[in-house]
Amino acid sequence: MRLALALTLLLVGCGSLATKYVHPASTVTPSATVNAGQSHGFTPFTYNRMDGKTRHAFLGARANAKGTILYLHGNGMLAATSLQPLSFLNEFGMDAVVMEYTGYGPHTGRPSDAQLRKDVAGIVRELRKRHPDKPILMVGSSLGGSLAIITAMDNNIDGLVTLGAFTRTADFASGAAAQIVKSANAFDALGAAGGITIPWTIVHCKQDRTTPFSHAHRLYSEGVNVARNNGLRSVISDCEDHLVPFPLWKRAIQGVINQNAFYQ
Repeated sequence: MRLALALTLLLVGCGSLATKYVHPASTVTPSATVNAGQSHGFTPFTYNRMDGKTRHAFLGARANAKGTILYLHGNGMLAATSLQPLSFLNEFGMDAVVMEYTGYGPHTGRPSDAQLRKDVAGIVRELRKRHPDKPILMVGSSLGGSLAIITAMDNNIDGLVTLGAFTRTADFASGAAAQIVKSANAFDALGAAGGITIPWTIVHCKQDRTTPFSHAHRLYSEGVNVARNNGLRSVISDCEDHLVPFPLWKRAIQGVINQNAFYQ
């Protein structure tokens, strides 16, 4: 019995170590961060998920917007503190929206696969009310990239750009620990990649030391197997570390917007 308990604790610990790449502990930051975006061209707003829970996001509105760019941030980041470098998202003639997740910023709760899916579904529903007949381009970095992959088709997103996305949480662990992580918090972008039929550009640094380049290769291989998806592109750079340089973001975003299928 003691051996079994010790083994269980060890595996749970391994699972916890693996999930650190996905999200931090569920902590609450002061609600003042919600108002941080006003000086960077973004206005804070709230929306309700289908279950009635309120979530916060930031809107950079453009006159006569051609659509909306919805940005999903990475692990350990906050929407409110990511706004200044993201001001370039308004350069494409589209509204720009930066959303916050369950368990991040002012939101309580555990940022699980299931909860973040609900967050995305809620904000997409809100954005469709704003521009019913205009496309939504989802841009996700790291955790946000993997989240974008697993939610894009369910929410009828029109285009996708992922930056440094990982295949699935379990791939950061091994053996029994991987099974624990998979069942508890899958974020199975690899499983969803084969179903992506919208224009999609995968961006990844070859020297990424957080999420190895092999993750991008596997995602691309799954996506390219979809005969209907002729809008799949890859932008691989010799850049280092996990953060993709912003010029590559711009190139990828513009590339998706330029595809005819994005506006269908």
